[in-house]
Amino acid sequence: MKLSYNLMPPSFSEMRAVALASERAGLHSVAVADSPLISRELFVSCAEVLRETKYLNVMTGVTNPLTRHPSVAAAAIAALCEMAPGRVVVGIATGDSAAWGAGLRPAKVSMLRDYITALKQLLRGATARWQGQEFRLNWERYDPEVAPPIYVACSGPRVLR
Repeated sequence: MKLSYNLMPPSFSEMRAVALASERAGLHSVAVADSPLISRELFVSCAEVLRETKYLNVMTGVTNPLTRHPSVAAAAIAALCEMAPGRVVVGIATGDSAAWGAGLRPAKVSMLRDYITALKQLLRGATARWQGQEFRLNWERYDPEVAPPIYVACSGPRVLR
């Protein structure tokens, strides 16, 4: 069994303390919330957890296809993977608190599916297609072998299917 602590960072100093305590306790990961209007920025927070720890994994807990273009999310995820290869996990769903806070409705399942497909393509070094556009991550020395797993958080029947 792998245990994770779900974290909505109240401050960076408290987040660092939780990350260190989680690592000392032998947890698998810290899952950082993606709710920008009520919590610290997701990818900055994930970078801090990785910087502060040596072995602890970090997971986006959870991001969504609404608030970031897949090119932006892929670049942030790739940067985290470069910082700490093998210690990043992407959690994604249709968007609850992040969407509601911005006055949006959660994404449709088809949008979530297309977004995940684009994200995987980008992280694997391939050309992605999203909303009629094609683009690719063109970093020098980018290693697609460090692409993290992507887990989908499910609560409704359509996403579960």
